[in-house]
Amino acid sequence: MDPGETPEQALVREFREELGETILPVRQIWESTTEWGVHLLWWVVRLPEPLALTPDPQEVESVAWLGFAELRKHPDLLSSNIPFLDRFAGHPELFRCHGWE
Repeated sequence: MDPGETPEQALVREFREELGETILPVRQIWESTTEWGVHLLWWVVRLPEPLALTPDPQEVESVAWLGFAELRKHPDLLSSNIPFLDRFAGHPELFRCHGWE
C-alpha cells in the first residue's frame, strides 16, 4: 500500500496497474503473512463484464483461471497460499456477493 492509501484503494490500484481493469472490492475474507514476512489481505471482488484483462508484461508473466483443486496442485503455488486454499476449498458460498448466483 502507498502511504495514506486504504487496503481497498491499494487493491483497485494494483489490479488496474497490473491487469488493466477496474474492480470493485466487496469484502476482505482472509489475512496472512508469508514465511518471508509479506503481509497479505485476501478479498472478494466484483469483476466488470465483459472482463478485458490487459496484463502489464513487466508485472505479469501469465494469467490463468483455476479452481481450488487445480490451484492446489499447481507447481508454482506458494506455500503461503496453502492455508487459504485448505480453509476455503469446498465453501463457494463464502465468495458469493449479494445478488450473485
